[in-house]
Amino acid sequence: MALPTQPAALVSRLKALAARHPELLKAAWRGRPHPLAGHCYIVCEALCHALPGHYRPHVVRHEGGTHWFVKTIQGRILDPTASQFKTPPPYHLARPCGFLTAQASRRTQRLLDLAKT
Repeated sequence: MALPTQPAALVSRLKALAARHPELLKAAWRGRPHPLAGHCYIVCEALCHALPGHYRPHVVRHEGGTHWFVKTIQGRILDPTASQFKTPPPYHLARPCGFLTAQASRRTQRLLDLAKT
């Protein structure tokens, strides 16, 4: 099976898979009450690798931690894991930021592989 090519379908698939696979989380994020807590980095990285050139990653501090989301090339915010928070992230304080690796990280690649099955 191929990855969905429509952004909304891809976001929906990645979110659903991330929520069902807590093993994709770093240990410090496991056991949180919201199923998407801690998945923001890999979901955003997966989006950027699956649809290259469509999104730019951004990072902001929120509710005691670092939060990742993307903006479209046109500047529209897309935050697949925003539902994990009690309050809306302060997007106006965010800064563009590259991912830690040029290639998809191991956890992100696993999420992309799951999305293809």
